Amino acid sequence: PFGMETIYELHRIWILVVTEVKTKAVLGYCLAYGKEYNKDDFAEALQAAIAPHRPVKLSIPGLKVKGSGGFPTQLQPELAYQRWQILQYDEAKCHLADASLARVTETLGTVTMAGRLGEPNDRSYQERLFGLLEEFGFHQIPGSLGSSAHDPIRRLADVGDQLSVVLTLDELEQLAYVLLANLNGESQSGLGGRSALEAMQYFTSRDDFLPQLLPVTRRHQLFLLKEHVERTVCRGKG
Repeated sequence: PFGMETIYELHRIWILVVTEVKTKAVLGYCLAYGKEYNKDDFAEALQAAIAPHRPVKLSIPGLKVKGSGGFPTQLQPELAYQRWQILQYDEAKCHLADASLARVTETLGTVTMAGRLGEPNDRSYQERLFGLLEEFGFHQIPGSLGSSAHDPIRRLADVGDQLSVVLTLDELEQLAYVLLANLNGESQSGLGGRSALEAMQYFTSRDDFLPQLLPVTRRHQLFLLKEHVERTVCRGKG
C-alpha cells in the first residue's frame, strides 16, 4: 500500500514432484509456499508433468543445467501429453479429497492409487530424491547452531540486515529447477549406470512402447484439474 517493497520470510516450502517409476525421471513439479499445500498445488504439479516443458529463466551467475540434464518433455517433445496408467500418491489430505481424485480420473483417464502408510520402502526413490535436495540444495536453517563454531550456518541462521545473503523466491525457483533437471541427468546404479533421461529415451524408442497420448480435444481441459470456485466481489463506493 505504500508503493515500496516489503520482505516476508517463508516458514515452509513444499516441493511436489511427479516421477516415473520405471526410469526414475522427474516429469514435473510444483513449489508451494503456504503452511500446507492444497489440492490446486497438487493439480499444478500434474499439469507440469504432462504438459509441454516450460523452461525457467536463469539469472543467477554460474547457475545452469548441465548438458546431460533436463526434463523428458524438453528432450523428447513427443512425450508431451503422455498420460499414465496409474498415479500413485501419498496419503496427504489434499490428495484424499474425492473431488481432486475424480478430476484426475475424468480429465486424464488415469487410475489413482494411494500408497501405504508407514512404508517408506514403497517410495524409496522419492525418499532418496528429497534427501539429495536437502543435502545438496537447500534446507531451513533459522535457529540452527550448525555442526561447529565455524559452521557458516551459524551466520546464515541470523543474517540481521545483510539481506544480500537471503535466498529470494525467484532464486529459490531457479535453484529447484536446476537441481531437479540435473538429477535427471545423473547416472544411477539402479539403472545400470544410465541416467533417468537416457533410460526414458531407451524405453520409449523400443517397438513395444505404446504411446497413450491425451486426445487433442481434451488437452485444453488440463485446467480442469484445478477446482472451479465462484466468488462474488463487491465494490464499495469510492
